[in-house]
Amino acid sequence: MPRNPFEWLYEREKQPLKDYVLDEVAGRLAGAALDFPPSVEAWEDDRRRQRFEPLLARAHGRPSDAALRCAVKLYRWELERDLAAIDRYLGGSAPEELALDERETAIFLWQHWLEETLAFKEYAQEKFRWSELAGLADRLEARLFRVAG
Repeated sequence: MPRNPFEWLYEREKQPLKDYVLDEVAGRLAGAALDFPPSVEAWEDDRRRQRFEPLLARAHGRPSDAALRCAVKLYRWELERDLAAIDRYLGGSAPEELALDERETAIFLWQHWLEETLAFKEYAQEKFRWSELAGLADRLEARLFRVAG
């Protein structure tokens, strides 16, 4: 008897639907970094376009680990609504450890991921609480750096 082509679905570990959806969202967010630069369909404002369009035009391939870690850190604080931590970090010397393009890449990714997350939250019609979305930073980091978890 031929093997069922969907048998692998039954062999997978069961995962709650929300976890599955959040994993898929994290995968999409990671894709923006792994296939950098992502396409930008429309700029939120002209100032952002002027700031980041030159960066995206000269960027190619995955950003440095330092830029990605910085972007994930900023994204995590944003999801946790810890704006004071963002202000302290950006106002301190930590971002100066990155080259200018790395710093701009980190800031672009952080803002891009946040916009994508807000679009997802709106699309999901408030089915996900902020506390659930805050876990996206860990899922994203795991995707970017293959962290065992």
